[in-house]
Amino acid sequence: MTDTLPDNRSEIRQTRPVLTRTERAELRLAQQKRHRRIGWVLFLIVLLLAGGGAYLVYGTSVLGLRKVTVTLNTGSGVVESTDEAAASDSSSIAAAADSASAPPSPTAIEFDAPSVAAAAPVSPAGPVLDSELIGQVQTAVAVPSGTPLISVDLTQVSAAVELIPQVADAEVTRQWPGTLHVSVTLRIPVAVVPANSSLYLLDSFGNPYLTVPAVPPGLVTLRLATPGPADPATLAGLTVVQVLPAELVPLLSTVSARSPYDISLELTDGRTVQWGGVSDSVRKGQILPAVLAQQGTAFDISDPALVTVR
Repeated sequence: MTDTLPDNRSEIRQTRPVLTRTERAELRLAQQKRHRRIGWVLFLIVLLLAGGGAYLVYGTSVLGLRKVTVTLNTGSGVVESTDEAAASDSSSIAAAADSASAPPSPTAIEFDAPSVAAAAPVSPAGPVLDSELIGQVQTAVAVPSGTPLISVDLTQVSAAVELIPQVADAEVTRQWPGTLHVSVTLRIPVAVVPANSSLYLLDSFGNPYLTVPAVPPGLVTLRLATPGPADPATLAGLTVVQVLPAELVPLLSTVSARSPYDISLELTDGRTVQWGGVSDSVRKGQILPAVLAQQGTAFDISDPALVTVR
């Protein structure tokens, strides 16, 4: 014999209030209104958060500029600003040279940003950043400390930095929360050209970009009528300069390119070399040391297969 529990479900259903159609409609309407109110509240909260975030980013200095770092993207050297004030102010600089055997070791140095461009030091590995050039970059950036980082015009800053004569290219990026990073590519001087009673550094594209008081060690003086990247004689002269054996550079007085087909070398001891045109320049550069080892004062290697010595 099993006991059975009474089924009260029917009784419970009978005790529930029975809503009329109108009451059910009013209940649904109330629920919809409540859902709409919750939706509006959530929308206002999101709007306030978004507005507050936008104000924080665009309207305050919380995420404003605190530091400008400058690096040379060739890897031959890294110099980084540690200044916490305006980019255009004088600041402390951390300089580090990359090496294959050890990580960079920063050394703080003080400097004042100069008003006149100066040549970057030239090392066997190429140009490197120095405190003076870093100062010029920071002056060109000219973004006041605290300026919201998001509002900095990176294209405008990059264009301003590229106006520095030594800078061939500049890439500017934001590094949150408050750093502006400038990566510069420096022009590499390959020769010095006399023009307008001055000496100009000449890059590998034929651009005379910076005056210097004297010919830097390791560079050749290239004499040209109309130096420039669109001048055929300039490009021909640069071709010759860049294939000359390094050990002969100290012996050279000048390289003259009167035309792309009439290039000559003058040595410091008065000897001359008729190079001719740029054809077979690599071969001419290879045989030149052996040619100069011969007795004579004038050498013609315009045809490297038929060298003339006088």
